[in-house]
Amino acid sequence: MIKRATLWPLGIVAFLGALMGLYAYLFHVAGDPSALVVEPDYYQKGLHYDDEMAQQRRNAQLGWTIEPTVNALAAGGAELQVALKDAGGRPLDGASVRVVAVSNLLADHPDSTALAGHGGGEYDARLSLPRAGMWELRFRVVRGDVTFTADERIELPQAIALR
Repeated sequence: MIKRATLWPLGIVAFLGALMGLYAYLFHVAGDPSALVVEPDYYQKGLHYDDEMAQQRRNAQLGWTIEPTVNALAAGGAELQVALKDAGGRPLDGASVRVVAVSNLLADHPDSTALAGHGGGEYDARLSLPRAGMWELRFRVVRGDVTFTADERIELPQAIALR
């Protein structure tokens, strides 16, 4: 039987041992290259923050909307369809539309592509997205001398294989 006087030093040793185990785990997680994700060009984005705010004001003045829909993830990626409309809800054609897709889990591997226009304000592209989950779509639309930007968040479902 352990004497009562020796229990408190054992408690301290157990606490310090658990704390060291926690530190070892955190050190292991912090060393994982995929666990650390830094926004690309974050310093330049910080320097041009005022430009970003000016673009947000222009976006609000334009009143354009962009409505993305993505089908379920299948082999090789997913199809992205976009409806682009002006402030009155009329379709906008003749624009150059680009998107950068960024995953919450793979933010260091964004997928950038141009969308093809099909008339009626409809644009589409195939994105080579490697996994289902939450994605941020960063759109840049240029029509003539007007630039519009929008960020949309979507949840990309996994396609279910039917047998």
